[in-house]
Amino acid sequence: MATIFWDSDGVILTDVLEGERTITASYYKAVLRKLKTALARKRPGKLHLGVLFHQDNASAHSSGL
Repeated sequence: MATIFWDSDGVILTDVLEGERTITASYYKAVLRKLKTALARKRPGKLHLGVLFHQDNASAHSSGL
């Protein structure tokens, strides 16, 4: 499974989850950290403007992060 983050300027981060693994809270947290790093590198000066995050096709759940 691939998780792709993009904005109007193009792809910011692609993360691939190999094999039969599932998305857990710790995996999700790690991907969001990668996203923050990628935003700082690829979109310098924009991170301070804030980020709007929309997650599609996700069932409602809660996580103990």
